[in-house]
Amino acid sequence: MRKVALLFLLAAAPVAAQSPRTTADRFATWVAYTGVHPIAEGWRWQLEGQLRQTDGGRKPQQRLFRTAILRSLNSITRVGVGYGLVHTYPPAEFVDDPQPAWEHRSYEQLDLKLLNGPVVIDNRYRLEQRWNEKVGTGDEAGEHLGWTYTNRMRYQLRATIAEGGGAPKDGKPYVFGYDEVFLSFGNNVQYNLLDQNRLSLGAGYRFGPALSVELGYMNQITIRPNGRDVERNHTLVVGFSSEASMRGRR
Repeated sequence: MRKVALLFLLAAAPVAAQSPRTTADRFATWVAYTGVHPIAEGWRWQLEGQLRQTDGGRKPQQRLFRTAILRSLNSITRVGVGYGLVHTYPPAEFVDDPQPAWEHRSYEQLDLKLLNGPVVIDNRYRLEQRWNEKVGTGDEAGEHLGWTYTNRMRYQLRATIAEGGGAPKDGKPYVFGYDEVFLSFGNNVQYNLLDQNRLSLGAGYRFGPALSVELGYMNQITIRPNGRDVERNHTLVVGFSSEASMRGRR
């Protein structure tokens, strides 16, 4: 944990040196679904879709689709590889003549789940390879101008406390909190090594393996590529998830 904290501080240092010029506060709503489906013993197929709106839900912010193949190595360790397709609507506060653009993303992931007394601790490490579309503006508005490649590391630390301790149980509520930091790197990253930070608190209810529902608040800080402009999104997140076992498949 000390190494992770040091990494966060080193990442933040270049951003602080840039002295952010503008911070724009926005209010967003995210609705997400994640389904994890068994395909063989120890193997899972994950499907995820997110509808992200801003300006109190009135304007589109992003559309995201992810899919992954996951492999459970033991009771606490899971690895996976995946692909994401993202359609982003840039914020007008920082972008002249904003044009929506696509992103293709591949990623590798490691999940470690630990029980610390009554608290379940989830550690998620993710490495992403990102191809962001360059879209023309002005006379070239909407024209495809190529792709920009970058890399990004993500680390999420999540704590869950459920009634009775341990993982959430059917018919029981739970509370959770997490923080996730995003670090960008590569030849095309100059100023925003610290790309994002997401801090969230919320509550959930597990109806059963077929459905869990979560409601939470997320404070999302995003550093624009120039390293000076900052988006601060106050976000209401509504999440639906399901994870069936092999037993239910037979």
